[in-house]
Order: sequence, then structure tokens, then C-alpha cells
Amino acid sequence: MEAHQIKTALALLRYISDWKGVYILFNGIEKKSYDVLQTLRCVLDSLLVDEPKKYCCSISNNFIKNDNSYWIHPCRIVLTQQEYYKVIPNSELTIQDQIFAQAIKSGCEWCPQLNIINLKSLENNLILKDIQ
Repeated sequence: MEAHQIKTALALLRYISDWKGVYILFNGIEKKSYDVLQTLRCVLDSLLVDEPKKYCCSISNNFIKNDNSYWIHPCRIVLTQQEYYKVIPNSELTIQDQIFAQAIKSGCEWCPQLNIINLKSLENNLILKDIQ
């Protein structure tokens, strides 16, 4: 996706989002206009940096239940939702699976910048001042 395409989509979506009978579909699945607007804005912001990964990924230690270790989280939108929906480590679903499920719940799983592989655990001895 190019920036001018995203800007056009944002303008069109803002214009038609309040119309009755308007549906937004991605891969045949209806999406909420707010989720699409939020994701398109995020994608547009990610294109302002030389490498989108630098924008999309954030360091966090509060999205996995009962785990305070630091992780590089692959999605800003999903991370903001994980204040309410924590990842619970278990043997049936990987952390990546749960984050992708939360991306679906947040309506941003179609984002071209979303790359679950970017999820990484940081070294335990890493101190926050080292990464500032």
C-alpha cells in the first residue's frame, strides 16, 4: 500500500462511514469503520519512518498475565487493547496465536505491517535505562 492510496481510503471512509447501508468488507468479513480508520491511520504513520517495524513494534512488560519480563510487541493497536485482554501462556495456544487473535478482535489483522514474527523476548538482564 502506498501513502496516497491510504489517504484516499481514509478520506472516502470518513465521508461514507455514517451512511446507512454501508458495509466495509475485508476478505468477505465485515469490519467496523472505526477499526478500519484506526488501522489505516496506523499504517499511514508507519510509512513515515524508513522502516515500518520501527514504528509498529513497542517494548512492553504488561501484556502477558503474571509475567513482567520485557518483550518487543509487534503491533501498537493490539498492545493498547492488551490492557484489558492479557495473553495467558498455555500449551495449546502460542503467544503469537493469541496476539493474532487479539488483532482479529481489534480489527487490524489485515494490516500489511502486522508481522507476528517480530514478537521477541528481551534478555532478562536488560535494564530499562539501557533501551532509552
